[in-house]
Amino acid sequence: MSTETITEAKSSAPSIVGLTPNETDRIRRDPPERLSLTEAAAYLSLAPKTVSNLLKTRQLKGIKVGRNWIITRKNLRSFIDA
Repeated sequence: MSTETITEAKSSAPSIVGLTPNETDRIRRDPPERLSLTEAAAYLSLAPKTVSNLLKTRQLKGIKVGRNWIITRKNLRSFIDA
């Protein structure tokens, strides 16, 4: 690993498992209309397991499609504002 890569990794926000640091930063700056559980976790700077628990306890509204959760940007912002 080069010195440039180490410096770049230190300067970026922590990434969520399954997302690169660039993807994490992009989601935090401009979230899409619909987010996956992993993307919502990146936006909220929480662990995916925590977001999963929030969804299961209905503190955060989302729709389960098969094994995946879909969270709208509107529901994410409502959760933050609450």
